[in-house]
Amino acid sequence: MGAPLVACLFFTFSLAAAQMREYILKHDEIQLWPPSLGRLEKIFWRHNGQRVTFDGSKLDADYFYQDRIIMDQRTATLFIRDLRLEDRGEYELEVWVKGQNHQTRKEFYRWEVTAEVSITSVSCEMDGDHQATLVCSAESSHPQLLSYEWSFNRTKHRGSNLTIGLEDEHDERVFTCRVSSPLSEDKATLAARKCYPETPEAVSPTVPIVAGSIVAGLIVALILMVGLLVWRKRKGEG
Repeated sequence: MGAPLVACLFFTFSLAAAQMREYILKHDEIQLWPPSLGRLEKIFWRHNGQRVTFDGSKLDADYFYQDRIIMDQRTATLFIRDLRLEDRGEYELEVWVKGQNHQTRKEFYRWEVTAEVSITSVSCEMDGDHQATLVCSAESSHPQLLSYEWSFNRTKHRGSNLTIGLEDEHDERVFTCRVSSPLSEDKATLAARKCYPETPEAVSPTVPIVAGSIVAGLIVALILMVGLLVWRKRKGEG
């Protein structure tokens, strides 16, 4: 887990304060850290309009955030750990400052929680006898943030698909797909020879000869055993 993201909230008297958007990885943690405001009488944090915490004589947290949040009652700093995708959205901080006729101050902050990039597959689609398209697919909670890149040696190509010319079934070139977002990335490789259908390995001509010899030997042994049993039986009767 990386260092927690610290967000400084600058208060204004306007209820329609400008919103900022940040992206944070799932399971990471964040700190919402307002500047010094003096002695705070009451503190209210809301997420998408729903209560997160309020401060009377003690901290009270919504059940969804139980065991995941801490709030400094002197500064109104809010710590949220083990972030979930559901934690994304708008957070509103409202405070009452002592000595200012209980004047209410508000600020809005917005962030998106995203999961790490994960490549789900790299595949090859034949476009003819000696041409194919390499296809790279990935999963993300925010697919619009993904960037795809294919590379081979020092050659790079942006995009999830790459059309290549093929040599033969023994083409040893290996292509790398890299998928990245502002916060994470994943890589996978694909060998060009995988584009060709796999053919069964040739059977050595000595295999059927050896197998036939073994079967013939078993048949001869069986005939001898039967003959020996018949001979002993006749000898006993005589």
